[in-house]
Amino acid sequence: AKIAVVVGDGAFGEQGMIIEANKLFNEIAISLGFRVKESLIVNKRIFTTPTRMKKGIIKEYVLIWEK
Repeated sequence: AKIAVVVGDGAFGEQGMIIEANKLFNEIAISLGFRVKESLIVNKRIFTTPTRMKKGIIKEYVLIWEK
């Protein structure tokens, strides 16, 4: 079986903490017996605080797994 999902990084707080969703979802897929075929970056955005301070870049991915 092949599965493709779209996930985006999470960004939180004034400190600019970024959660790399692709790594978390790939770890879950592997634990369920899937192999990671591809992790494609399809979009990048600048993460800013509510006061418009740039804190980093967050990414959107297409993850492709196979079992």
